[in-house]
Amino acid sequence: MSIEEFYPGWDGLAQGPERVLAGLVEPLLNRRTPRWRPWDWEHDREGPEIERPLPGPVVVLEGCGAGARMLREHQALTVWVDAAPPERERRLRAREDWPLYEPHREAWQTREQALAEREGLPDAADAVVRYQSDGCLDIRPSPR
Repeated sequence: MSIEEFYPGWDGLAQGPERVLAGLVEPLLNRRTPRWRPWDWEHDREGPEIERPLPGPVVVLEGCGAGARMLREHQALTVWVDAAPPERERRLRAREDWPLYEPHREAWQTREQALAEREGLPDAADAVVRYQSDGCLDIRPSPR
């Protein structure tokens, strides 16, 4: 599951973790079906509420903000995944939604960096995975 479903728009990166807590984590803790209003990126507005019964006992939440402090206390494992800037750029431009994202890229990148810094990432993660230029993965416990 992607945390992108929880961001309330291009200016909403910082609110994503709080929305995950309310729409996903708290319902799961209380044995209720998670529900939230995902963002409609194409139309730049909140979409209709969805209900998402989960298929099993493990939930993987990926994306910037998934390792936020308020979420980490409910996680069994927090992994920071990274790659060198040229590889990140290549992957970003290969995304299907690149044309939609492109005008917001610089502002979003600044917000991502600020969020990671505020949340103490990647140092707070349990493990750090780095994609190497040769295609191999370097997996290490967090330096903390």
